[in-house]
Amino acid sequence: MHHIVCDDDCVDKLMTNLKVIGKIGPGFKIDTKGKYLKLDDTTYWQGATRWYRGDSRDTMYEKVHSNILSSLKIINMAINDNISNPDTPLTIYNNVSPTDFLVTMHDILKNTRIGLENLRDTYNADSTLTSRLEMDIISVQNQVALILKNVNLNENNITRRKLTDDHSVGSLRGMSFDTSI
Repeated sequence: MHHIVCDDDCVDKLMTNLKVIGKIGPGFKIDTKGKYLKLDDTTYWQGATRWYRGDSRDTMYEKVHSNILSSLKIINMAINDNISNPDTPLTIYNNVSPTDFLVTMHDILKNTRIGLENLRDTYNADSTLTSRLEMDIISVQNQVALILKNVNLNENNITRRKLTDDHSVGSLRGMSFDTSI
């Protein structure tokens, strides 16, 4: 199956970056200068280091926003694949079915929303940036709802299979998890 939206590496990078966003704690900032996002050092020298690297609120937001937009495109692609091949493992989804991939994305996006809220709170003095981050939070909430609607799941019965030992996405149905947003 040919996927115009993204390739395997793109999906892996997106999932990794969304997981990093989901790990942003209160007061944390992120380093946007590598292939992947990463949590920034919170030492006394953080401001000088960020300036030297060329990190700014604008570059941070553009990277975060780009990942949120990419997430929506990939979720829509997986929903389309789920209609035609719901149980067929596909390479682009780390060799799991579109259904299992969407369940995994649901879990990742729940944490992404929390990280975005923490990032918004970090920049609470900047009303423009916080408003932009709030729009991304809404987008993530809508993506979670879209997954629930299209995979015939609801907040009370979503289940997952145990991840495989090699830490790949693996088969994910069968293991319950909290879905509150």
